[in-house]
Amino acid sequence: IWLSCQQIREKSRYNSRTYTYRPRGPRQLIRAGAPLQSICHALGWNELEDVLVEAVKKLCTLGNLEDALKLCQIASAPPDSSSEKDKQCFCVGSKMRRVLYETKIASFRHNPTETAKFVISCAKAKNASKAYSSRIITTFVDMMSPVDHTRRQAPLEKVTAFPLKEILSLLVERKCFALAKRVVEGYIWLSCQKVRVTRYHDHSSRGFLEVSLPKGPKLLVRAVEPLVSLCNVLGWDELGDLLVGAVKKLCEYRNVTVALDFCQNIASKSCPLSGREIAHRPRICARMFKVAYGERFHADPSSATTGFIKFYDEEIARTKSSQDFCLMLLGSFVDVVSPPNPENRRIPMAEITCLPLEELLSRLVKSGCHGLGKRVIDGYIWLSCQEIREKSR
Repeated sequence: IWLSCQQIREKSRYNSRTYTYRPRGPRQLIRAGAPLQSICHALGWNELEDVLVEAVKKLCTLGNLEDALKLCQIASAPPDSSSEKDKQCFCVGSKMRRVLYETKIASFRHNPTETAKFVISCAKAKNASKAYSSRIITTFVDMMSPVDHTRRQAPLEKVTAFPLKEILSLLVERKCFALAKRVVEGYIWLSCQKVRVTRYHDHSSRGFLEVSLPKGPKLLVRAVEPLVSLCNVLGWDELGDLLVGAVKKLCEYRNVTVALDFCQNIASKSCPLSGREIAHRPRICARMFKVAYGERFHADPSSATTGFIKFYDEEIARTKSSQDFCLMLLGSFVDVVSPPNPENRRIPMAEITCLPLEELLSRLVKSGCHGLGKRVIDGYIWLSCQEIREKSR
């Protein structure tokens, strides 16, 4: 173990150069698993406990976490065994795994994506006890989304490939709903942070600062299914501000198309099969739509209106959603076309000559929303009288 952790400087046999090899840790112990187990059984696992735990620490310190996990598997024994040696083996293996988990999860800031994947693999491992997997998950969530928000730290790696859907699905499946909500909060915050990393050129000791600008919580689009399940359990009102805030962040970082996809997926995949509406769902979806379509309408009123009508016909009206839900979505779009407060009106950035006014009014009349139709006409008249300054493509 000591030898494997030393930095080796070796002179070349063919020239005068000296090569430096960084230490890799005691990886050969994995290949020597069978004789190592025999020694532990003969001398007693307690006798070699400190040595094995030290080996795991060294592997973790040197970044060989996968090898550390394999080494931990050497000390595996059934927890309910009556054999004294098996009990010792299980206790030693538990301490080795604890060191591994704590070291890996503590590196969350340096590599959030790999840490999350590691937690998922450990929690789903066949030989992982429920107590250990629960401890790993809780420690991970505490690191990702501290209860005390002042302890949050910006990541040192991007979270563009973060396994959000997988981690949320795992937590929802285990009914860890409060932890799942914290993961969503943590991810939204992380995705909105600048990532500052010092990079090094090959064969150079001089580093340069690389800054990656945030793009917002784009991965929420892929995680709609566990997110809807979470909303249904905790209540849509409980996560409403979080969802609307996520849409605002996506629009703020110029990902309006992603924001619209997120809103539409949430609306279409959360429709109750029983026909009975879920409390607060229509109101929260309407708030999300108002934010996303507000930005889209400001950029291109005609395209935004056409897109909304198509989505409404294919995903909402055709699926026989509740009347309350239909009216809420229609009302949210009318608020975009003609805000209740005239002071909130914005001059669009594109012409409205192709605005499908007839189609929009037809949907409102069919739904019995004549008052909303009057507001649309009022908003259209105002829009049609504005001078539009459109940039050429």
